[in-house]
Amino acid sequence: MRSLFWRIFASFWLAIALVAGLSMLLGRALNQDAWVIGHHPAVSELAELWTQLYEQEGAQTAQNFLEKRKKLGPHPDGRPRIVALRSRGYYYAP
Repeated sequence: MRSLFWRIFASFWLAIALVAGLSMLLGRALNQDAWVIGHHPAVSELAELWTQLYEQEGAQTAQNFLEKRKKLGPHPDGRPRIVALRSRGYYYAP
């Protein structure tokens, strides 16, 4: 009888460990937000550009920039809209 108890007990804890491990791996695999922010050309330079806009022209201009960018969506030819902002004189120091 004692042997059966330990087998059930070990099976229970093994199942819990497997579920926890697989859920951690799956959660990490499905969390793509950090990768998108780091690699997508439309958002990779957004923080620097927004900071420069905030420091040079103020909070309201920076807020308007974010709202306009949200409404506009991607550029029609697929380029990020940051390219258009650079052509208007908004540069950032890398």
